[in-house]
Amino acid sequence: AAIKEFAFMRALYANEFPTPVPLDQNRHVVLMSLVNNSSPMAQIRSGGIDEPEVKIRFVMFVVFFFFLTTTG
Repeated sequence: AAIKEFAFMRALYANEFPTPVPLDQNRHVVLMSLVNNSSPMAQIRSGGIDEPEVKIRFVMFVVFFFFLTTTG
C-alpha cells in the first residue's frame, strides 16, 4: 500500500499539487516532508475550520483536476 501511496504523492507533487514532499518509502511507511502551519485531524473539532465551504470546494477542485489530468 505504501508503494502506491508514494507513487501517487510523487505524481501529485510533480504536477504542483499542494502535497508534502514525498521523500522515501518502504513496504509499510511513506516518508514525507513536514507540513507547516497545520493541525492534526484529531485536534480539529466541529466548527474549528475557517470557511469550511471554501476549503471543501478547493479539495474537490484538486481531486477533479487530478482525475482529468490522469485520465486523458
